[in-house]
Amino acid sequence: MKTNRDILVILMNVLKESDHFHTNDPVLLDGMAATGVRGLRVAKEVRGFKLHLNDVDPKTIPILNRNIELNSPINAQVTREDVRKILLNERFDVVDIDPFGSPAPFIDFALYGLKMNGILAVTATDTGALYGTYPKPCIRRYDSKPLKTYFSHELGIRILASSVIRKAAVRDLAAYPVLCYAQDHYYRLYFRLERGAKKADSLLDRLGYVIQRNNTSFWNITPRFELMGLKEKDQELGGPIYLEPLVDEKLGISIKKFINKQQKTENYSKTDGFKEASKILTILLSEYDKLPFFYCSHDISMNMKVSPPQLERILETFQQKGICMGRTHLSPTGFKIHRKHEKDKDNIDKMIRDVFIELSTNL
Repeated sequence: MKTNRDILVILMNVLKESDHFHTNDPVLLDGMAATGVRGLRVAKEVRGFKLHLNDVDPKTIPILNRNIELNSPINAQVTREDVRKILLNERFDVVDIDPFGSPAPFIDFALYGLKMNGILAVTATDTGALYGTYPKPCIRRYDSKPLKTYFSHELGIRILASSVIRKAAVRDLAAYPVLCYAQDHYYRLYFRLERGAKKADSLLDRLGYVIQRNNTSFWNITPRFELMGLKEKDQELGGPIYLEPLVDEKLGISIKKFINKQQKTENYSKTDGFKEASKILTILLSEYDKLPFFYCSHDISMNMKVSPPQLERILETFQQKGICMGRTHLSPTGFKIHRKHEKDKDNIDKMIRDVFIELSTNL
């Protein structure tokens, strides 16, 4: 979870430097603080943050107070409440929800307790549901159907994003996903909240579905209003999901600048710094201009009964053919295609088959 905290620190630094919060002392609520390490790192490593550290477990309160004392001076308030009660009575610049399991029971309350232009950070560890291993809990909690396939982690992220967007839209709010990723056993999503029914409507138009072709490694995406003619016998539907990039373009540029700046510091070279976080973010930011979902070289090879080519050879071959592709942070054997090729996707799917046959015979 250190990488999770590293990315939070990077993001808060970038937003604070850009005066995103329009205040010198934004307040971060860590609603399930436990030892408080997440919030304390923000207070120590990002100038000007105030903390509200909360946990419902009475055993954590002495630990929280002790950790604040050890890291003083820190401007922090400690409470022992159900976080939902706090969110109904106070407003925060940043709300961090990191429960054990599903964040679904807390999302409505978090949206209520977040200031406009505030940042909602959500962690989900119920990956079994979102990944598609247990589809019924996913449908029940997120009102979305998962699929058990090689790109299920990305599908899980997009299902969770869709759920938050739809819950915000009920209150005429637009919850824009600005940074979303998966690592280890959890999904982590950040949203920026804005007010306005038209903005909410526009965001809802960015939702849709993925259609998995049975017994193949190929898929298509479709807007939510274009589902007519789906043949259930040879295709499977997943969603509704968020179809846009998992990182905000402008924010991504600022994150790149921050990472480059950190890598030049003496402290970065002496410690592990943000190295793992930087690695994930660098690949994630490169996915901005790619289509949702990716191809898996091992899955394609298995279905085609050929030897899997090296990913570098796949990318080089398609580059020579004028097709822009890139890696994904979600799989070491995965690759994505550029959004500019969206209309040619069916032809590219056929081309992928030919390339895999060509490369496998030359191994």
